Amino acid sequence: DLTAVKDRFRDLLIANETLRQDKIVSQNLTFTSKAYINSWINSMNTSDSKVMWSDIGSAPGSGANIQEYYERIYQMARSYAGGAYREANVLRAITAALEWMNTYAYGSTTREVGNWWYWEIGAATPLVNTLLVLEGDLSTSTATKCLDALAHFTPAPKYTYANRTWTGYVALAAALLRGNAKQSVEMVK
Repeated sequence: DLTAVKDRFRDLLIANETLRQDKIVSQNLTFTSKAYINSWINSMNTSDSKVMWSDIGSAPGSGANIQEYYERIYQMARSYAGGAYREANVLRAITAALEWMNTYAYGSTTREVGNWWYWEIGAATPLVNTLLVLEGDLSTSTATKCLDALAHFTPAPKYTYANRTWTGYVALAAALLRGNAKQSVEMVK
């Protein structure tokens, strides 16, 4: 059952209500503060094709910066999905950020520049985690564009050791989000 697997992944990322009742889990479960998220939302510039957040720098062509952008988007998504800051303006900002990334920095036709790790693991992991925690909240169009980018950069497990584990996680989670049972099974072989 793909839904059960996705739910388990989601539980590991944001914890469900039962897990939050556990003292150890609740002590270790933290969400980004509303103040930080508001500062990120207020400083977003989605009309600039080079820099969405000036404190990070240019995203297009910089794998390290792309990873930082997706880490920030994921922190916003965790707070939204986990209930710490579940307001419509947060989801709108997340959606706008994902659309900006797809258009200018990390889309299905973007060319990988520099260190492969940032593109195939560093950026892909927080992106797929964002999609997992926001499944059902994002539009089909936005989610599909993000999944297409993941299929472009991390279509299947590759490399060796830890890198194979990380690329395998990304590819498996993306297959689960697409509802592709056959591909999900292939990812764990």
